[in-house]
Amino acid sequence: LKKKLPQAFLELFHGEVEITYAAIPKIASLAEPLKTQVRDAFAGSLRTMWFVMLAISLVGFTTVLGMKQLEMHEETDDNWGLEEKKKVVDEEKDGKVLTL
Repeated sequence: LKKKLPQAFLELFHGEVEITYAAIPKIASLAEPLKTQVRDAFAGSLRTMWFVMLAISLVGFTTVLGMKQLEMHEETDDNWGLEEKKKVVDEEKDGKVLTL
């Protein structure tokens, strides 16, 4: 955004690092040629951001289209993970300290 803003507008902020939020309230009080230039700079920056986000969204959407559709299982395995739990319980009985 700073690259697109006119130098006359940047001088109003005396070298502040981040002027984006400080600049918005001052736009309404600017003289007409400078006001239009600043608005165009903000609009150009937002336009760039929209195109970047659109590209990321399209990549995500095309990735979803290429994914293989898998059916969900309707049954659960009640024994899943029991072997690990038994091992942890056995080690606690033996007095070993187990950190997870």
